[in-house]
Amino acid sequence: MYDTNKRLFGITVLTENITDRKTVEIQLEQGEEKSRALIENISDTILVLNDQFQITYQSPSYVRTTGFPLEESQGKKVSQFIHSDDQQQCENILKNSHMLPGAALAFQLRAIHKNGHYIWIEGTITNLLDNESVKAYVLNYRDITERKKVEEVLSTNNAELKKTNAELDRFVYSASHDLRAPLKSMLGLTGIIHEDLDPCDTMQLERMAMLPKSVVKLDNFIEDILHYSRNSRAEIEKDEIRFEELVQETTAALNFMGGANEMKLIVQINQDSAFVSDKRRISVVLNNLVSNAIKYRDPLKGRSFVKIIVHCTLPKAVVTIEDNGIGIAEKDIDKIFEMFYRSTVSSTGSGLGLYILKESLNKLGGKISVESKLNEGSKFTVDIPNSHDV
Repeated sequence: MYDTNKRLFGITVLTENITDRKTVEIQLEQGEEKSRALIENISDTILVLNDQFQITYQSPSYVRTTGFPLEESQGKKVSQFIHSDDQQQCENILKNSHMLPGAALAFQLRAIHKNGHYIWIEGTITNLLDNESVKAYVLNYRDITERKKVEEVLSTNNAELKKTNAELDRFVYSASHDLRAPLKSMLGLTGIIHEDLDPCDTMQLERMAMLPKSVVKLDNFIEDILHYSRNSRAEIEKDEIRFEELVQETTAALNFMGGANEMKLIVQINQDSAFVSDKRRISVVLNNLVSNAIKYRDPLKGRSFVKIIVHCTLPKAVVTIEDNGIGIAEKDIDKIFEMFYRSTVSSTGSGLGLYILKESLNKLGGKISVESKLNEGSKFTVDIPNSHDV
Protein backbone atom coordinates (compact mmCIF):
# COMPACT_ATOMS: atom_id res chain seq x y z
CA MET A 1 0.00 0.00 0.00
CA TYR A 2 1.34 3.44 -0.94
CA ASP A 3 0.74 6.89 0.48
CA THR A 4 0.07 10.01 -1.60
CA ASN A 5 3.78 10.43 -2.21
CA LYS A 6 3.94 6.84 -3.53
CA ARG A 7 5.89 5.64 -0.60
CA LEU A 8 5.31 2.01 0.42
CA PHE A 9 4.03 1.82 3.94
CA GLY A 10 2.29 -1.60 4.07
CA ILE A 11 1.48 -4.88 2.34
CA THR A 12 -1.92 -6.62 2.29
CA VAL A 13 -1.78 -10.42 1.99
CA LEU A 14 -4.96 -12.41 1.12
CA THR A 15 -4.75 -16.22 1.65
CA GLU A 16 -7.09 -19.14 1.01
CA ASN A 17 -6.83 -22.67 2.47
CA ILE A 18 -6.45 -25.03 -0.54
CA THR A 19 -5.35 -28.11 1.40
CA ASP A 20 -8.41 -30.13 0.36
CA ARG A 21 -7.97 -29.21 -3.28
CA LYS A 22 -4.26 -30.07 -3.23
CA THR A 23 -5.04 -33.36 -1.47
CA VAL A 24 -7.51 -34.25 -4.22
CA GLU A 25 -5.01 -33.22 -6.92
CA ILE A 26 -2.30 -35.37 -5.33
CA GLN A 27 -4.71 -38.32 -5.05
CA LEU A 28 -5.73 -37.91 -8.67
CA GLU A 29 -2.10 -37.74 -9.76
CA GLN A 30 -1.28 -40.84 -7.72
CA GLY A 31 -4.36 -42.61 -9.10
CA GLU A 32 -3.32 -41.76 -12.65
CA GLU A 33 0.20 -43.07 -11.98
CA LYS A 34 -1.24 -46.24 -10.46
CA SER A 35 -3.61 -46.74 -13.39
CA ARG A 36 -0.80 -46.11 -15.85
CA ALA A 37 1.43 -48.61 -14.04
CA LEU A 38 -1.33 -51.21 -14.03
CA ILE A 39 -2.11 -50.74 -17.73
CA GLU A 40 1.56 -50.89 -18.66
CA ASN A 41 2.19 -54.08 -16.70
CA ILE A 42 -0.98 -56.18 -17.04
CA SER A 43 -0.86 -59.11 -19.44
CA ASP A 44 -4.24 -58.21 -20.97
CA THR A 45 -4.25 -55.80 -23.89
CA ILE A 46 -6.49 -52.74 -24.15
CA LEU A 47 -7.33 -51.15 -27.49
CA VAL A 48 -9.36 -47.99 -28.02
CA LEU A 49 -11.17 -47.67 -31.36
CA ASN A 50 -12.88 -44.65 -32.91
CA ASP A 51 -16.32 -44.77 -34.52
CA GLN A 52 -14.71 -46.22 -37.69
CA PHE A 53 -13.13 -49.05 -35.67
CA GLN A 54 -9.67 -47.58 -36.22
CA ILE A 55 -7.08 -48.04 -33.46
CA THR A 56 -6.42 -44.83 -31.55
CA TYR A 57 -4.74 -46.31 -28.48
CA GLN A 58 -2.97 -49.55 -27.55
CA SER A 59 -1.71 -50.54 -24.13
CA PRO A 60 2.01 -51.49 -23.98
CA SER A 61 1.10 -55.21 -23.74
CA TYR A 62 -0.06 -54.98 -27.37
CA VAL A 63 3.56 -55.19 -28.47
CA ARG A 64 4.16 -58.26 -26.31
CA THR A 65 1.15 -60.17 -27.66
CA THR A 66 1.27 -59.22 -31.36
CA GLY A 67 4.88 -58.13 -31.93
CA PHE A 68 3.71 -54.98 -33.76
CA PRO A 69 5.21 -51.63 -32.66
CA LEU A 70 2.55 -49.20 -31.48
CA GLU A 71 3.12 -46.79 -34.37
CA GLU A 72 2.42 -49.50 -36.98
CA SER A 73 -1.13 -50.00 -35.72
CA GLN A 74 -2.22 -46.43 -35.06
CA GLY A 75 -5.07 -45.36 -37.36
CA LYS A 76 -5.55 -48.80 -38.89
CA LYS A 77 -8.79 -50.78 -38.69
CA VAL A 78 -8.71 -53.51 -36.09
CA SER A 79 -10.04 -56.06 -38.62
CA GLN A 80 -6.77 -55.78 -40.57
CA PHE A 81 -5.06 -57.75 -37.81
CA ILE A 82 -7.55 -60.65 -37.79
CA HIS A 83 -7.15 -64.07 -39.49
CA SER A 84 -8.90 -64.20 -42.87
CA ASP A 85 -11.05 -67.16 -41.76
CA ASP A 86 -12.32 -65.10 -38.80
CA GLN A 87 -12.97 -61.88 -40.72
CA GLN A 88 -16.72 -62.44 -40.99
CA GLN A 89 -16.98 -63.25 -37.31
CA CYS A 90 -15.01 -60.08 -36.52
CA GLU A 91 -17.32 -57.96 -38.68
CA ASN A 92 -20.36 -59.45 -36.93
CA ILE A 93 -18.93 -58.64 -33.51
CA LEU A 94 -18.19 -55.03 -34.50
CA LYS A 95 -21.67 -54.66 -36.00
CA ASN A 96 -23.34 -56.07 -32.89
CA SER A 97 -21.28 -53.77 -30.66
CA HIS A 98 -22.41 -50.79 -32.74
CA MET A 99 -26.05 -51.83 -32.24
CA LEU A 100 -25.70 -52.53 -28.51
CA PRO A 101 -24.12 -49.52 -26.75
CA GLY A 102 -22.79 -50.27 -23.27
CA ALA A 103 -22.91 -54.07 -23.69
CA ALA A 104 -19.68 -56.05 -23.22
CA LEU A 105 -19.68 -58.57 -26.09
CA ALA A 106 -17.37 -61.58 -25.77
CA PHE A 107 -15.32 -63.01 -28.64
CA GLN A 108 -12.63 -65.54 -29.54
CA LEU A 109 -10.60 -64.84 -32.68
CA ARG A 110 -7.26 -65.51 -34.32
CA ALA A 111 -5.05 -62.42 -34.63
CA ILE A 112 -1.99 -61.87 -36.84
CA HIS A 113 1.42 -61.79 -35.17
CA LYS A 114 4.25 -59.64 -36.53
CA ASN A 115 6.26 -62.81 -37.24
CA GLY A 116 3.58 -64.12 -39.59
CA HIS A 117 1.91 -66.75 -37.41
CA TYR A 118 -1.45 -66.43 -35.70
CA ILE A 119 -2.42 -66.26 -32.04
CA TRP A 120 -5.74 -66.94 -30.39
CA ILE A 121 -7.22 -64.02 -28.46
CA GLU A 122 -10.23 -63.91 -26.13
CA GLY A 123 -11.87 -60.80 -24.75
CA THR A 124 -14.72 -58.29 -24.89
CA ILE A 125 -15.61 -55.17 -26.84
CA THR A 126 -17.78 -52.42 -25.34
CA ASN A 127 -19.39 -49.54 -27.21
CA LEU A 128 -18.77 -46.39 -25.11
CA LEU A 129 -19.35 -43.83 -27.87
CA ASP A 130 -22.15 -42.30 -25.79
CA ASN A 131 -19.85 -41.87 -22.81
CA GLU A 132 -18.67 -38.23 -22.91
CA SER A 133 -15.37 -39.04 -21.22
CA VAL A 134 -14.53 -41.94 -23.58
CA LYS A 135 -16.40 -41.61 -26.92
CA ALA A 136 -14.85 -44.80 -28.29
CA TYR A 137 -15.04 -48.59 -28.48
CA VAL A 138 -12.97 -50.22 -25.75
CA LEU A 139 -11.55 -53.64 -26.61
CA ASN A 140 -9.93 -55.81 -23.96
CA TYR A 141 -8.34 -59.18 -24.76
CA ARG A 142 -5.77 -61.76 -23.68
CA ASP A 143 -3.62 -64.31 -25.48
CA ILE A 144 -5.11 -67.83 -25.10
CA THR A 145 -2.97 -69.60 -27.70
CA GLU A 146 -1.50 -72.08 -25.22
CA ARG A 147 -4.94 -72.86 -23.81
CA LYS A 148 -6.26 -73.50 -27.31
CA LYS A 149 -3.42 -75.92 -27.98
CA VAL A 150 -4.30 -77.83 -24.82
CA GLU A 151 -7.99 -77.85 -25.82
CA GLU A 152 -7.10 -79.25 -29.24
CA VAL A 153 -5.02 -82.00 -27.64
CA LEU A 154 -7.88 -82.80 -25.23
CA SER A 155 -10.39 -82.84 -28.08
CA THR A 156 -8.19 -85.26 -30.03
CA ASN A 157 -7.69 -87.44 -26.96
CA ASN A 158 -11.42 -87.44 -26.22
CA ALA A 159 -12.21 -88.52 -29.77
CA GLU A 160 -9.68 -91.33 -29.50
CA LEU A 161 -11.06 -92.29 -26.07
CA LYS A 162 -14.62 -92.47 -27.42
CA LYS A 163 -13.40 -94.67 -30.26
CA THR A 164 -11.53 -96.91 -27.80
CA ASN A 165 -14.58 -97.15 -25.52
CA ALA A 166 -16.81 -98.09 -28.45
CA GLU A 167 -14.34 -100.78 -29.51
CA LEU A 168 -14.11 -102.00 -25.90
CA ASP A 169 -17.90 -102.23 -25.68
CA ARG A 170 -18.04 -104.29 -28.85
CA PHE A 171 -15.23 -106.51 -27.58
CA VAL A 172 -16.85 -107.06 -24.15
CA TYR A 173 -20.20 -107.91 -25.73
CA SER A 174 -18.67 -110.20 -28.34
CA ALA A 175 -16.28 -111.90 -25.92
CA SER A 176 -18.95 -112.43 -23.27
CA HIS A 177 -21.38 -113.82 -25.82
CA ASP A 178 -18.72 -116.14 -27.25
CA LEU A 179 -17.71 -117.28 -23.75
CA ARG A 180 -21.18 -117.80 -22.30
CA ALA A 181 -22.44 -119.97 -25.15
CA PRO A 182 -19.84 -122.74 -24.55
CA LEU A 183 -20.50 -122.51 -20.80
CA LYS A 184 -24.18 -123.21 -21.35
CA SER A 185 -23.23 -126.19 -23.50
CA MET A 186 -20.90 -127.44 -20.75
CA LEU A 187 -23.73 -127.29 -18.23
CA GLY A 188 -25.92 -129.34 -20.54
CA LEU A 189 -23.18 -131.90 -21.16
CA THR A 190 -22.38 -132.28 -17.45
CA GLY A 191 -26.04 -133.00 -16.82
CA ILE A 192 -26.03 -135.75 -19.45
CA ILE A 193 -22.77 -137.25 -18.14
CA HIS A 194 -24.06 -137.14 -14.58
CA GLU A 195 -27.07 -139.25 -15.56
CA ASP A 196 -24.82 -141.95 -17.06
CA LEU A 197 -22.54 -142.28 -14.04
CA ASP A 198 -22.56 -145.28 -11.77
CA PRO A 199 -24.71 -144.32 -8.74
CA CYS A 200 -22.31 -146.27 -6.54
CA ASP A 201 -19.27 -144.29 -7.66
CA THR A 202 -19.58 -141.54 -5.06
CA MET A 203 -16.18 -139.99 -5.76
CA GLN A 204 -16.99 -139.52 -9.44
CA LEU A 205 -20.40 -138.14 -8.60
CA GLU A 206 -18.87 -135.58 -6.24
CA ARG A 207 -16.37 -134.46 -8.86
CA MET A 208 -19.07 -134.09 -11.48
CA ALA A 209 -21.19 -132.09 -9.03
CA MET A 210 -18.34 -129.61 -8.59
CA LEU A 211 -18.06 -128.90 -12.31
CA PRO A 212 -21.46 -127.20 -12.80
CA LYS A 213 -20.78 -124.98 -9.78
CA SER A 214 -17.52 -123.75 -11.33
CA VAL A 215 -19.21 -123.18 -14.68
CA VAL A 216 -22.04 -121.20 -13.07
CA LYS A 217 -19.52 -119.15 -11.08
CA LEU A 218 -17.63 -118.26 -14.27
CA ASP A 219 -20.87 -117.44 -16.06
CA ASN A 220 -21.93 -115.13 -13.22
CA PHE A 221 -18.55 -113.39 -13.34
CA ILE A 222 -18.92 -112.77 -17.09
CA GLU A 223 -22.42 -111.43 -16.48
CA ASP A 224 -21.07 -109.07 -13.81
CA ILE A 225 -18.50 -107.73 -16.26
CA LEU A 226 -21.29 -107.16 -18.79
CA HIS A 227 -23.35 -105.25 -16.21
CA TYR A 228 -20.35 -103.11 -15.29
CA SER A 229 -19.55 -102.30 -18.91
CA ARG A 230 -23.15 -101.40 -19.73
CA ASN A 231 -23.64 -99.30 -16.60
CA SER A 232 -20.48 -97.24 -17.11
CA ARG A 233 -21.28 -96.30 -20.71
CA ALA A 234 -25.01 -96.74 -21.41
CA GLU A 235 -27.25 -93.67 -21.30
CA ILE A 236 -29.94 -93.38 -18.64
CA GLU A 237 -33.24 -94.78 -19.91
CA LYS A 238 -36.62 -93.48 -18.73
CA ASP A 239 -39.04 -96.37 -18.24
CA GLU A 240 -42.31 -96.35 -16.37
CA ILE A 241 -41.86 -98.88 -13.59
CA ARG A 242 -44.43 -100.91 -11.71
CA PHE A 243 -42.55 -102.30 -8.74
CA GLU A 244 -44.95 -105.19 -8.21
CA GLU A 245 -44.11 -106.56 -11.67
CA LEU A 246 -40.39 -105.79 -11.31
CA VAL A 247 -40.12 -107.60 -7.97
CA GLN A 248 -41.99 -110.59 -9.38
CA GLU A 249 -39.59 -110.74 -12.34
CA THR A 250 -36.58 -110.54 -9.99
CA THR A 251 -37.76 -113.26 -7.59
CA ALA A 252 -38.89 -115.52 -10.44
CA ALA A 253 -35.43 -115.30 -12.05
CA LEU A 254 -33.84 -116.36 -8.74
CA ASN A 255 -36.21 -119.26 -8.01
CA PHE A 256 -33.69 -121.80 -9.28
CA MET A 257 -30.80 -120.35 -7.31
CA GLY A 258 -29.39 -122.75 -4.73
CA GLY A 259 -31.12 -122.22 -1.39
CA ALA A 260 -33.97 -120.10 -2.78
CA ASN A 261 -36.54 -122.76 -1.85
CA GLU A 262 -35.34 -122.58 1.75
CA MET A 263 -36.12 -118.87 2.07
CA LYS A 264 -39.47 -117.40 3.04
CA LEU A 265 -40.24 -114.47 0.74
CA ILE A 266 -42.13 -111.49 2.18
CA VAL A 267 -43.15 -108.71 -0.22
CA GLN A 268 -44.86 -105.41 0.66
CA ILE A 269 -45.33 -102.86 -2.11
CA ASN A 270 -46.97 -99.48 -1.75
CA GLN A 271 -46.94 -97.53 -5.02
CA ASP A 272 -49.47 -94.72 -5.24
CA SER A 273 -47.91 -92.75 -8.09
CA ALA A 274 -46.21 -93.24 -11.45
CA PHE A 275 -42.51 -93.92 -11.18
CA VAL A 276 -39.99 -93.34 -13.99
CA SER A 277 -36.39 -94.47 -13.98
CA ASP A 278 -33.97 -96.86 -15.70
CA LYS A 279 -35.59 -100.30 -15.37
CA ARG A 280 -32.47 -102.23 -16.33
CA ARG A 281 -30.33 -100.55 -13.66
CA ILE A 282 -32.99 -100.95 -10.96
CA SER A 283 -33.27 -104.63 -11.92
CA VAL A 284 -29.52 -104.96 -11.35
CA VAL A 285 -29.91 -103.38 -7.89
CA LEU A 286 -32.81 -105.65 -6.87
CA ASN A 287 -31.20 -108.78 -8.32
CA ASN A 288 -27.93 -108.18 -6.43
CA LEU A 289 -29.59 -107.53 -3.08
CA VAL A 290 -32.08 -110.40 -3.23
CA SER A 291 -29.53 -112.90 -4.58
CA ASN A 292 -27.10 -111.89 -1.80
CA ALA A 293 -29.84 -112.51 0.79
CA ILE A 294 -30.28 -116.01 -0.61
CA LYS A 295 -26.56 -116.67 -1.04
CA TYR A 296 -25.65 -115.57 2.49
CA ARG A 297 -28.58 -117.14 4.35
CA ASP A 298 -27.77 -118.74 7.71
CA PRO A 299 -28.20 -122.52 7.38
CA LEU A 300 -28.27 -122.82 11.19
CA LYS A 301 -31.53 -120.89 11.35
CA GLY A 302 -34.64 -122.94 10.79
CA ARG A 303 -36.69 -120.12 9.26
CA SER A 304 -34.65 -118.00 6.85
CA PHE A 305 -36.46 -115.09 5.21
CA VAL A 306 -35.93 -112.19 2.84
CA LYS A 307 -38.28 -109.23 3.12
CA ILE A 308 -38.74 -106.80 0.20
CA ILE A 309 -40.53 -103.56 1.05
CA VAL A 310 -41.16 -100.84 -1.55
CA HIS A 311 -42.64 -97.44 -0.72
CA CYS A 312 -43.01 -95.37 -3.89
CA THR A 313 -44.13 -91.73 -3.91
CA LEU A 314 -43.87 -88.92 -6.43
CA PRO A 315 -40.45 -87.68 -5.22
CA LYS A 316 -38.75 -91.07 -4.84
CA ALA A 317 -38.94 -94.80 -4.25
CA VAL A 318 -37.54 -96.34 -1.06
CA VAL A 319 -36.70 -100.04 -1.40
CA THR A 320 -35.74 -102.07 1.66
CA ILE A 321 -34.26 -105.58 1.44
CA GLU A 322 -34.00 -107.27 4.84
CA ASP A 323 -32.86 -110.79 5.77
CA ASN A 324 -31.85 -112.83 8.81
CA GLY A 325 -28.73 -114.29 7.22
CA ILE A 326 -25.14 -114.45 8.42
CA GLY A 327 -24.84 -110.64 8.49
CA ILE A 328 -21.80 -108.44 7.97
CA ALA A 329 -19.09 -107.61 10.48
CA GLU A 330 -19.00 -103.95 11.50
CA LYS A 331 -15.42 -103.55 10.23
CA ASP A 332 -16.51 -104.65 6.73
CA ILE A 333 -19.65 -102.54 6.26
CA ASP A 334 -17.78 -99.52 4.84
CA LYS A 335 -15.85 -101.73 2.40
CA ILE A 336 -18.52 -103.97 0.86
CA PHE A 337 -19.12 -101.59 -2.07
CA GLU A 338 -15.47 -101.64 -3.13
CA MET A 339 -14.50 -103.49 -6.30
CA PHE A 340 -13.58 -107.16 -5.72
CA TYR A 341 -14.05 -106.86 -1.95
CA ARG A 342 -15.34 -109.99 -0.18
CA SER A 343 -16.44 -109.64 3.41
CA THR A 344 -16.46 -113.37 4.16
CA VAL A 345 -14.40 -116.40 3.22
CA SER A 346 -17.64 -118.16 2.31
CA SER A 347 -18.22 -115.71 -0.53
CA THR A 348 -18.35 -117.40 -3.92
CA GLY A 349 -19.06 -114.31 -5.98
CA SER A 350 -16.77 -112.13 -8.07
CA GLY A 351 -16.77 -109.24 -5.59
CA LEU A 352 -18.29 -107.01 -8.28
CA GLY A 353 -21.99 -107.26 -7.41
CA LEU A 354 -22.30 -104.55 -4.76
CA TYR A 355 -19.77 -102.36 -6.56
CA ILE A 356 -21.90 -102.46 -9.73
CA LEU A 357 -25.01 -101.85 -7.60
CA LYS A 358 -23.47 -98.68 -6.11
CA GLU A 359 -22.30 -97.47 -9.52
CA SER A 360 -25.79 -98.05 -10.96
CA LEU A 361 -27.34 -96.00 -8.14
CA ASN A 362 -24.80 -93.22 -8.70
CA LYS A 363 -25.95 -93.05 -12.32
CA LEU A 364 -29.56 -92.72 -11.16
CA GLY A 365 -28.73 -90.15 -8.48
CA GLY A 366 -29.74 -92.62 -5.78
CA LYS A 367 -28.12 -93.77 -2.55
CA ILE A 368 -27.92 -96.86 -0.38
CA SER A 369 -27.46 -97.42 3.37
CA VAL A 370 -26.66 -100.61 5.29
CA GLU A 371 -27.57 -101.90 8.74
CA SER A 372 -26.12 -105.27 9.67
CA LYS A 373 -25.00 -107.36 12.61
CA LEU A 374 -22.90 -110.47 12.38
CA ASN A 375 -25.01 -113.67 12.74
CA GLU A 376 -28.24 -111.64 12.96
CA GLY A 377 -28.90 -110.36 9.44
CA SER A 378 -28.72 -107.36 7.15
CA LYS A 379 -30.95 -104.52 6.01
CA PHE A 380 -30.24 -102.53 2.84
CA THR A 381 -32.23 -99.34 2.18
CA VAL A 382 -32.16 -97.84 -1.31
CA ASP A 383 -33.43 -94.37 -2.26
CA ILE A 384 -34.10 -93.82 -5.97
CA PRO A 385 -35.32 -90.40 -7.22
CA ASN A 386 -38.40 -90.37 -9.43
CA SER A 387 -37.66 -88.99 -12.93
CA HIS A 388 -41.36 -88.67 -13.70
CA ASP A 389 -42.04 -85.35 -15.46
CA VAL A 390 -44.86 -83.87 -13.39
